Amino acid sequence: SLDLPDFPRRSETTGLSFIEFASRGEEAQRLGAYLESMGFSKIGKHKNKAADLYQQGDIRIVLNQEISGHAATQWNARGTTVCDIGIEVASARDTLERAAHLGNSSFNQPLEEDELDIPAVRGLSGSVIHFVGNENGMDRLWETEFSQTADHKGFGLRKIDHLAQTMSYDDMLSWSLFYTSLFEMKKSPMVDVFDPDGLVRSQVVETADGSLRVTLNGADTHRTLAGSFLAESFGASVQHLAIACDDIFTTLEKMMEHGFDTLTMPSNYYDDLSARFDLPTDLLDKMKRANVLYDQDDGGTFFQCYSKEFTGGLFFEIVQRDGNYQGYGAPNAPFRIAAQKRIKSIKGMPKV
Repeated sequence: SLDLPDFPRRSETTGLSFIEFASRGEEAQRLGAYLESMGFSKIGKHKNKAADLYQQGDIRIVLNQEISGHAATQWNARGTTVCDIGIEVASARDTLERAAHLGNSSFNQPLEEDELDIPAVRGLSGSVIHFVGNENGMDRLWETEFSQTADHKGFGLRKIDHLAQTMSYDDMLSWSLFYTSLFEMKKSPMVDVFDPDGLVRSQVVETADGSLRVTLNGADTHRTLAGSFLAESFGASVQHLAIACDDIFTTLEKMMEHGFDTLTMPSNYYDDLSARFDLPTDLLDKMKRANVLYDQDDGGTFFQCYSKEFTGGLFFEIVQRDGNYQGYGAPNAPFRIAAQKRIKSIKGMPKV
């Protein structure tokens, strides 16, 4: 019989601990202002590094402007990009051990004073995934590594709903296996997302309770929006962050008052919507004004709104799930892609 190594079971995760962006200079200032327009507060400064901590609800975003080390390498290769993701796990040590048995390369950087040794592996396109447990002082990570500079209140954004990672179609199997073999996550069937210039394959990996959701988007041509993101950012992975709130209209109103720019949806989207669903006219008008999209399934309803693209093709999504809605607004994707491409084509027109 085959002797298999005895290694830890798949890890249970309670969600994302943090998202870290590598950025620099004017782009970093713009990203910081962008986060503040969404209601994030800069609540801490790293004790040793040029890195700021932004928070709202249970969402932590680190903005790293280091000129050496991993974040700097990512910035030099890709410009502003998500360089690190922290995933909350029951045992960081066990997760790293399992990852090693599964052939994942560990990641280490020299530690300075007041820095914790948080287990990590190399992720997609050179990014890093840290496993944040409760052992070895990790439950006090933010107090240990950052000096608190302010409190956070926010505009009603509560937690990361899902991460959207873009990759070549050939890499999709490897990455769905990475998540489902390391964590207690299941994958959904693959679906096709229609882009005017080709197909993008999409697959969801998620925990049973939805605390961690990742959409994997595979592009096999640079002409699609996902493909052009890969080409322009030299294979960066996280293309957008979806953030959950309880009242999307109130949250968006506050965000727009502070300069947040929503992606303009074509009026024919709302004509199509009223033909598909029996929605009250006043709700449709409200959605139209805020560029909010809608979907529903047997479990519940879903509202979503997209930001305009930030540098490098990154963008944000604000969502509200009601009831037990399980989807991601897939019927709306072609409208979102068309709206983003319309802006790209205007930007790309020659000036006369």
